[in-house]
Amino acid sequence: MSAPPLFCVACIDYRFDALTATFFKSAGREMDFFLSTAAGGPLALGCASSPLSHASSEVLQLFQKSLVTNLDIALMLQPIKDIYLMNHQDCGAIKHFLACSGYPKNLGENNQREIRVHSEVLSLAYDYLKPIYPYKQIRLGLIDINGAVAEYSPNSDTWTVVHLGESDSDLGLWYNMQVGDKYPFQAVGPASALARARALGPKRMARK
Repeated sequence: MSAPPLFCVACIDYRFDALTATFFKSAGREMDFFLSTAAGGPLALGCASSPLSHASSEVLQLFQKSLVTNLDIALMLQPIKDIYLMNHQDCGAIKHFLACSGYPKNLGENNQREIRVHSEVLSLAYDYLKPIYPYKQIRLGLIDINGAVAEYSPNSDTWTVVHLGESDSDLGLWYNMQVGDKYPFQAVGPASALARARALGPKRMARK
């Protein structure tokens, strides 16, 4: 008997559609996942109520409600056990909605800072979803321009490479790393405003 399909939240950036599909295919999920997209993907889940995104909070709140509604509908259709939150390198939505985060403006400009911001965005999204779906496994992933994927553990503050892409650009976040390699959170520099906002406790939107 096959495992229940997973539910993936991802960005609308077309550059990563095929790369994401290839990743899930390699994990035996080629035709076995729901895909819900919005600009920034998981960004809206954790940052819709953040004071750092106040200028665009209404837009992010719409995205947040849409993503959660899609998940609820999918749960009515299938016994989903896994929720996968997938961020990607060089995200235009993060540049737009979280300009104050220090996210690099150009591809490959500061990969350490970029990984730091993704860590915090995904952690905030996890903090928002886990109380709503306490019995679901929530996985946090980050795919780079080569198609390589690393997964983040908030508990250990560590990234683990789980998939290698077909390209080999040295601008990629996980360039020159192998499956199983660890990337420690502590290596990516001082905490940003997003981390400080999380430490204060993110506000959660009331579900309607």
